[in-house]
Amino acid sequence: MELRIACLADYAGLSIDRKLNIMGVFSNIFAPNEPIIHPQMYVVFQLDFEPAEAGRKAVKIVLQDADGRELVSMGGEIEIGRPTPGQRSTFNQIAQMNGTVFPKFGQYEICILINGRTEATIPLNAIRAEQPARP
Repeated sequence: MELRIACLADYAGLSIDRKLNIMGVFSNIFAPNEPIIHPQMYVVFQLDFEPAEAGRKAVKIVLQDADGRELVSMGGEIEIGRPTPGQRSTFNQIAQMNGTVFPKFGQYEICILINGRTEATIPLNAIRAEQPARP
């Protein structure tokens, strides 16, 4: 298995011909105060599998803080089919996260686990937004 893409984005989707479309890739969110509530983001990743790796895989996405505390977790199973001989199976995953709460400013990460093994981590920083000066 090879991880080809892993990112956070404002939006992601698949075209009619199964092309992965990603818009607004980011690693920082800004807010004036805590807790930070981020209205919407997408966790996007793409995996390539060898023919021998076909079959059912457990997928888990975890948002954790700098101390490793789990804040949000979602998971499920995917089925990787056997590709035509000489090719690999490509799997695109898009997970939408709405109203995600970050308790305080600081560093976070999204961990992507396949069959219990961490395959990728995506860093995310929650940063205090500068307040505009009042006249």
